[in-house]
Amino acid sequence: MSSFLKVNRQNLPDVVIVVVLFATAFIWKFLFIGVRDVCIDEPFTIFNAQKGLKEILLLPTQNEPNPPLFMFILHFWVKWFGISAATVRIVPLFFNALTPVFLYLTGKKLSNHLGGMVAAGLFILSSYQFYFGMETRTYSLLLCATAATLYYLFSLLKNPSGKGYLAGLILTNIILVYSHYFGWFVVFMEFVTGLLYLKNREAFKKIFLAVVVAGIAFIPMAVTFVRQFFISKEQTWVKPPERSAYWRELILFLNNPLVIKVVVVVLLVGLVVFLTGKNKKLVPLDLAAIFLFWLLPYTLMFFVSSKVPMFENRYVMYNSIGLYLNIGFLTGLFYSRWKFLLPVASAVILLTMGLKMQTNLQFIAYRETQKAVHFVKERHDASMLTLVYPHWNDYEFAYYFNQEIFKDVTNFEPRLRDSMVYQVWGLDDAKNYIEKFRDKNILFFRGGNGYKEINNYLDSLYLRTDSVYFPDCYYIYSYRIK
Repeated sequence: MSSFLKVNRQNLPDVVIVVVLFATAFIWKFLFIGVRDVCIDEPFTIFNAQKGLKEILLLPTQNEPNPPLFMFILHFWVKWFGISAATVRIVPLFFNALTPVFLYLTGKKLSNHLGGMVAAGLFILSSYQFYFGMETRTYSLLLCATAATLYYLFSLLKNPSGKGYLAGLILTNIILVYSHYFGWFVVFMEFVTGLLYLKNREAFKKIFLAVVVAGIAFIPMAVTFVRQFFISKEQTWVKPPERSAYWRELILFLNNPLVIKVVVVVLLVGLVVFLTGKNKKLVPLDLAAIFLFWLLPYTLMFFVSSKVPMFENRYVMYNSIGLYLNIGFLTGLFYSRWKFLLPVASAVILLTMGLKMQTNLQFIAYRETQKAVHFVKERHDASMLTLVYPHWNDYEFAYYFNQEIFKDVTNFEPRLRDSMVYQVWGLDDAKNYIEKFRDKNILFFRGGNGYKEINNYLDSLYLRTDSVYFPDCYYIYSYRIK
């Protein structure tokens, strides 16, 4: 991307396209940045990002499932700008908006301008990317690093002596493996791609060097990585996938089965156009490389998940980067000799994609966390004991209950208890608190559909006066002393 530092007549169109892509992705999604409540894993990330740098670096040794890079970046951001929903989501949104820039540049390098635009457009118009692009977790950083890695990888393959490409590849590799452990799939595929171009000795040596440097840079995390692998194998919330999941996730990368059908038709028509052309070109090796880049790890993760579950939307989503490039590449390749058809084919794909996308940020996970906690706050007073169950709901509860408590990472739990809010691990834990405060009325904040043992126990001791459900997770019960 160093060529963009100096704007001239030759690269001005690309500079304009890059700026428009970034601005479109950022501004459009920014308009929705506060629609979804801060919930699920977001409060956990925000809470821990407020800790000291040393504590953040040690989190992976304390069962944090991800490396610390994203939380490290977020630490400095919240230190200056606070922890409001809009503020913290700017960080993932920035990486999300940068991703189509790399997709465009890579697609253009592999095929042509419109091939790059198709790849970038598919990303921008993806409901998945819209949703996860504003989640305060590491996934937007992982996808951005994946797109950047592909850009520097193919830049190096096409111009091994190009300035900055090796440094860019090394940097993005390190970002990959320190943003998420699955970044190693991308680094592995980078090495496999290098093997496909083994005749290009200079490029292969530099790719091999970039992979080795990533391994060396990851040494401080190696023991934690192995430990986390065995923990995840035994204690993961992810379930082995059904057979339909393999195709379902691919469909969701492109929003809807109709989009898949349109893409297939456009590419089949393009293939006919390509094969009937007078001056047919050989299909470039780049196409096979891009195809394997996403298909191989995607398929591997699916089959491995029968033993070690990992096939979950946010975990496999980085493979969508290669898929979008694949479609853009094929569109540019098949229609390159029929330039008047390329814009039409691209428009058909992107128009269908756009018509089938969802921007309500609720199609994957929806929780009325703020309303649920506000309901508790209206009823919570000195005569009430509030029990939060299960225990891991405490951060999302506290985020809307009292942000001053949420910000006090050192005294978080004591201050919650001073406010008569107790996190509960299970029935025995609940019994201890209930017996301790037998003179208090009870508010029971329960996440999920299970965990009814505590309700049964409370029903045996108190009079239930109210029960309210807040989609798509929270049940709140009011009890008073008989």
